[in-house]
Amino acid sequence: FNWHPGGRWLAVCDHSGLVQAMDAQTGEIQALGRHQSEAVGVEFSTDGAHLISGGWGRELICWDTRTRQRAFVIRLDSSVGRYRADGRAYAVQTRSSVRLHTFERPGGYREFAEDLGTRLQQAAFSPDGRWLAASGEKRLSVWDLTSISPGALDDQAHDAHAFFTADAHELFASRNRGVG
Repeated sequence: FNWHPGGRWLAVCDHSGLVQAMDAQTGEIQALGRHQSEAVGVEFSTDGAHLISGGWGRELICWDTRTRQRAFVIRLDSSVGRYRADGRAYAVQTRSSVRLHTFERPGGYREFAEDLGTRLQQAAFSPDGRWLAASGEKRLSVWDLTSISPGALDDQAHDAHAFFTADAHELFASRNRGVG
């Protein structure tokens, strides 16, 4: 087992190959997926964005912790590896060598998983560029762009226009479109 750096989640694996995440506050258990054979270890990246699990089937699976989906599989005849302290590289030990895999975030693209509805109404960046607010037909979401955390959702602010104060400390939303 291995604790998420934030302390809320515990990753566990078992003899059947199953990899699971358990919420330490609620006890809720969610299966992430399964290895071909017995799963023997799990390790979170230092930022908590990824979980790598190893199995006796000589494979390492990288899980995206935000989406709880399989990101990719490393089949290098290995089930043993370790994250570098900064979390940006993973060393994989094979029978004859050690291979270093690096993790780089895409520079020009980020996708947000929150469902705002099928029609985006409006989006606004805070003046300091830290926050992004967007509304759709179902809800409004606000994301901290310095973090990989999910956005905060407000179901009451659907179809709203968002406005940040000049110092970026407050966000206002208006659903009044005016009289035309």
